[in-house]
Parts: sequence; C-alpha cells; structure tokens
Amino acid sequence: MTRMLLLPAVLLACALAACGQNYSDKPAEAALAEKNLTPVAAASPALQAATANVPSYGETSASGDEQEWEHVKTTVPAGWQAQKPSSSMRIAQYSIPAVHGGESASLAVFAGNMGSVDDNVTRWIGQFTQPDDSVSKSRRWDLLSDGGLEVTLVDASGTYNGGMGRGGGPVEDYRVLGAIVTTRSTYLYLKLLGPETELADLVKPFEQMIRSMRAG
Repeated sequence: MTRMLLLPAVLLACALAACGQNYSDKPAEAALAEKNLTPVAAASPALQAATANVPSYGETSASGDEQEWEHVKTTVPAGWQAQKPSSSMRIAQYSIPAVHGGESASLAVFAGNMGSVDDNVTRWIGQFTQPDDSVSKSRRWDLLSDGGLEVTLVDASGTYNGGMGRGGGPVEDYRVLGAIVTTRSTYLYLKLLGPETELADLVKPFEQMIRSMRAG
C-alpha cells in the first residue's frame, strides 16, 4: 500500500521540478539572457506588408483584399473563401458561398503555358453541351486590364462534362467564367465554375477582379 502511494508522489515531484526548470519571475528578455537564449526577432516590415492581406485557408477575403499570382496583382472580391489547392497544378483556389440554396461555386487559378489561347477557349467551351447535344451557349471577348494586361474571357453554360473533381459524370445547368491572362513571362488561367443560378451573380465581380489586374 505504501509503495502505491509513493509512486504518484514521486511522479508529481518530478513533474513540478520539470515545470520549474523554465520558470522565471524576471522579464522575458532578462530570463532568456540568463540562459544564453536570444528572443525570436519580429517579422520585418517588408514581410508584414507582403502577408498583411493574404487570407489563410478557410478565411474569407474582405473588400479590397489583394493577391499576387505569378507577379500579377489583383483584388479578390469580398466574401470569397481561400482554400488549400486540391491539385498541385493550382496556384490558388477559392470557394464562393452559395446564395441561392444550391451548390457553391469555385475558382481555380493555374499558371504556365498550357497551349494556345484558342486551344484553351475551345476546350473550355467543349466541356459543355445543350440537352439536344448541340454546342453550349457561349461567348468569348477580350479586354485590357487597368494595369495593361491582355485578357481573353470565356462564358459557357449547359451540361458540364469536364469530369475533374465531379466523379466523372455530367452536371446539368452549370456555367463557367474563364479568363486567360497574358503576363510578362507566362499565362494565368482562371476558371470560375458552378451552378448557373450562382454564377449569374458572379459575372460582374469576376470581371472586376480581372480588370484590377496589374504587374506586381
């Protein structure tokens, strides 16, 4: 019985001793100096400025949040939620909360040289069909961003047959807003995908985001 009581007492004494090894009633800097330790330096003003407006995964962007992708800066619409990219090919990914009670829309951002602008436009439009199997409703137009970047935009809708991330099956009443941005050294590809009811409200904010682009 005595041994059973002694064991917890010994363990408690050891725990208290271990906790007390790093305790000091002196100010933090003095206590660290006493043990020949150096406090971690605060982030430089440049680093703080660079990361100030970058939302963490799961956070929603506020009005005016600025992002930089491949040396291109842009203003992300308020309320768009940053996510960890689901593929190594993506450099950024956002979820846009649904406002019509359905599935949320999503934005995927890619960078590189993935073929000509015409090839990508044709591929995106070709991922949609109408109920009679005809080509999807679509349009293509060009604009120059406020920062002087050339952009080709695509708007297509119908039954989505892209397959990636959707179990491979077709999805009716879907829509894509796409943008191909020509930068100094590469291309940015933005693909906003979701139900037609949701994307109807996202046309203007998406185009505003594209127009805000400029070289970083």
